[in-house]
Amino acid sequence: YSEHVRNNYLPYYKTAYPDVMLTVEELDEISVAETDVKSYISQMTAKFITGEVSINEFDNFVKGCKDRGLDKLIKVYTDAYERWNSN
Repeated sequence: YSEHVRNNYLPYYKTAYPDVMLTVEELDEISVAETDVKSYISQMTAKFITGEVSINEFDNFVKGCKDRGLDKLIKVYTDAYERWNSN
């Protein structure tokens, strides 16, 4: 790297989202929930865009995500990130 890059960029560089590693147990815990949540989000995104579902139903959308295990996904990925960040 040039001196300019080393002095002005590298000190502030952070990976946008780290490549965190999940344990086998974590992968087992989230495997079904991750598929369900991603599928639901894709379906509902299309419905919001096409107007089939009103944006006023957003709270129901969030509830639907949580019903499919979103909170579990957030916890597992947060724990993995904290583990990565502590190293």
